[in-house]
Amino acid sequence: LIEWLKTHENPIDVPVVIVPVLNIDGHSSMMTTNANGVDLLTNFPVYARGWQARVKQALMRVVGSFENFHFETETRYLVSLMRSYPPKVLVHITSGQPMVAHCGSNRQVGSLIAKKNSYDLKKLENCNQFEAPFSSYLMSRFKCSYIRFQVPKIHEELSLAQVWEHNSGCLKHLFESEMIGSQFGITSSK
Repeated sequence: LIEWLKTHENPIDVPVVIVPVLNIDGHSSMMTTNANGVDLLTNFPVYARGWQARVKQALMRVVGSFENFHFETETRYLVSLMRSYPPKVLVHITSGQPMVAHCGSNRQVGSLIAKKNSYDLKKLENCNQFEAPFSSYLMSRFKCSYIRFQVPKIHEELSLAQVWEHNSGCLKHLFESEMIGSQFGITSSK
């Protein structure tokens, strides 16, 4: 994707920030948690109404007390990056059961991705609740649209090149689409 964006004749006229792997520990060990056993998607500040009580209750169940909670290094890095480059649209590419999930009003972008590669399209029901602090943080802090794009897991019979070949068309189409501009106020250089 990075190489395609660098060489594409009509790239979108906005900064594109790509974080190849945020959870290096989890990626290398094929786990969803980092080396501290923390699921990074649940390790974000939550700004939703009434969040303090829900967060404290959840943390009491998980770590025993609110005071023991801290943000992981990976979370602090991503929060700092997003404060430097406030996102308009975030496409979270991960592995798992192939599907596209969306929050809020970005069904159109999710549909574009899902239709291009025949994946199921699902609406994330808990976008603003503690169960989804990452998407809640994006939507509350940055008014950012969030798309979760799950591609098949790489294994002995499925290479990274094959996964890219199957999914690159929808990502390229997304970057070339006027939909980005019309839905999110981002201008294209076309």
